[in-house]
Amino acid sequence: MSVAANKTKSGLTREAWITAAFGALMETGPKAVAVEPLARALGATKGSFYWHFDGREELLRCALERWESVNTDDVIARVDRDLNDPRARARTLIDLVTGRDFRRGELDMFGSAVDPDVAAALTRVTEARIAYVRRLLEDAGIPEGTARRRAFLAYSSYLGRMQLAYRVPAVVPQSPEERELLAEEFTAVLFGPELPAGSES
Repeated sequence: MSVAANKTKSGLTREAWITAAFGALMETGPKAVAVEPLARALGATKGSFYWHFDGREELLRCALERWESVNTDDVIARVDRDLNDPRARARTLIDLVTGRDFRRGELDMFGSAVDPDVAAALTRVTEARIAYVRRLLEDAGIPEGTARRRAFLAYSSYLGRMQLAYRVPAVVPQSPEERELLAEEFTAVLFGPELPAGSES
């Protein structure tokens, strides 16, 4: 599609709608991806929206795809790009995902998973994130079964931290020193001693 064809009479592009929808998705979850509020925020009309999209469902799918790309695929690529040691990559990943400002949108994905598009995106992202942590552990020589369980526990811990940051922020370490020590501790637990061989399955 040409640049001209991608614009309405007001000059608002499809990309502008997706960017606004992605921002709303991250701030307050899938329910915030609604045409009228976004049109008001963009100073646009509903006609501008329907110039680019068949309906709200298409816009939501685009916002979810952006979330998957920016918050998962791009993060993994960034961690892998400059680091070879799996433990160093894991530590960088921990710093990235715990150091950014908390936004409640990801948590609201779980409450909105009755929507098939949200459920599908949530499943893809969850599986990709757990698989990546599992790969880091296996690259460090940790057996497959142990790596699988630890990756699941690591992601569960990440989700629990998000819940605490949203619901009880006072208990989440805030100082750089505390966060540094917590990240070191978590990395040590994640890559800790292997389980006895008999426990593998």
